Amino acid sequence: MRNEQALSTDHLSDDLVSRTAKGGVIGAVSQGMRMVVGMVTMAILARVLTPYDFGLVALATISTGAIALFADLGLSMATVQKRSLRQETVSTLFFVTLGVSVLAMAVLVLLSPFIAWIFNEPSVAPVIIAIAIQIPIIGASRQHTALLQRGMYWTSLEMISLASQGVAAVITVFLAIWSDLGYWVLVVQIWVAAGISLALTWRVCKWRPDLIFRWSAARDSIHFGTHITLFQFLNFFHRQSDDMLIGWRWGASDLGFYNRAYALLLAPIQLIQGPVTAAVIPGLSRLHGDSEAWSGLYVSTLKVVVTVAAPLSFMLILAAPELILIMFGPGWERSIGIFQILSICMIAQPVMSSTGWLWISADKTRKMLNWALCSIPVMVLAMVVCLPYGAEGVAVGYALSFLILTPLSTAYAASHLPISFWHVYRSIGPILGLAIVAFLLIAYGPMISGGAVFPSGLWGMVIKLFGYLFLYVVGILCLEPAMLIGPGRAVIARLKKDH
Repeated sequence: MRNEQALSTDHLSDDLVSRTAKGGVIGAVSQGMRMVVGMVTMAILARVLTPYDFGLVALATISTGAIALFADLGLSMATVQKRSLRQETVSTLFFVTLGVSVLAMAVLVLLSPFIAWIFNEPSVAPVIIAIAIQIPIIGASRQHTALLQRGMYWTSLEMISLASQGVAAVITVFLAIWSDLGYWVLVVQIWVAAGISLALTWRVCKWRPDLIFRWSAARDSIHFGTHITLFQFLNFFHRQSDDMLIGWRWGASDLGFYNRAYALLLAPIQLIQGPVTAAVIPGLSRLHGDSEAWSGLYVSTLKVVVTVAAPLSFMLILAAPELILIMFGPGWERSIGIFQILSICMIAQPVMSSTGWLWISADKTRKMLNWALCSIPVMVLAMVVCLPYGAEGVAVGYALSFLILTPLSTAYAASHLPISFWHVYRSIGPILGLAIVAFLLIAYGPMISGGAVFPSGLWGMVIKLFGYLFLYVVGILCLEPAMLIGPGRAVIARLKKDH
């Protein structure tokens, strides 16, 4: 009875609309809290540890992250996407995931000396082994987390995430200040977060596996998940190739400057995209089959994301000099230019990533894999070409490839799905245009007009940000007032109509 209740989604039939909306709100609030915790932790650790410490752990996570992707095999997303599930199916997926996780840990332990030789960094080998230990811990909670997502238990999921991150952050900061562990405190942070997440997930999700293994019951899910896994591996490779290239060519210290700038940018990206993705994929999956409703929900949701992401990207570029010094302190000035270049990606990244919503909800993961096979070599090539110009050059290659490939990703999705390329860009185009114009006016307007430039320091940053936000909001109010509140209402209205 306990397992049947955990696998059932009957409770969604009465409040799918409110749960979907609630998921977005709860996710956004929780992500904001996690971002604050992460940024405070990052600011403290940057003043205690060195760029080399961060760079060394970044080199280790490149390898562990790549192998760890195969530990899930995309089976958690397959569980979320399925409309109906049986106990034997989920039990089989649980043991497959756990077994592959143990195998992934063993592979990393064996490869650690070879990886250290490639990067010419002997200290990275024990770090890889230490991080690999937590892969089976994460694997043991994958199906439980997927069942909570499938059932839209948003509050429980976010509380687990907040608790694991918060406790891990407190322990990490304490050890960094009061011990001589150095970069090992970053490894402890990973261990603690994984352990707490496992314990709380099993506590909240009452489902328990049976000692059964039936390949026939899980074959479809494994087939579905294989394409996702290969896509995620390729996506991970392109996201980590910048770290690999910088670490190989320029060393751990240069990688530290780049890695911290990227991590700081990742916080607002996750704040916007993470909660929306978690909420919209289950909704789109249930609307699959009704092309008009499905495409309408996608466009409305994407418009909400771009309305927030586009101006935030330019605000980060304007605030970068002060923000980096506030977060990391003296000695991290080189990260300013890297951060500004990478912030350009935030304009395009949500749009490209949103095509994953379409492919997963429509059960077209093979097409998603095909896109990765075509686009990722282009991204990596752009970074390789720019590698001789240092970490800043790699950032330029990364940003330019994103800007070029984003509209192509939408066109490719539109070629085999009931979605219109021009409908998508007619919806988000005015928002992107207003964000760009407001940035140009703030960044170059005073110099062109011959007026006074903005003061330096924190006060100058505040003036620039408020000035940009004022121009952006006024522009939207003049062009289309409904943009500020219309997209959010459209998402809810669409769900109500189709429910």
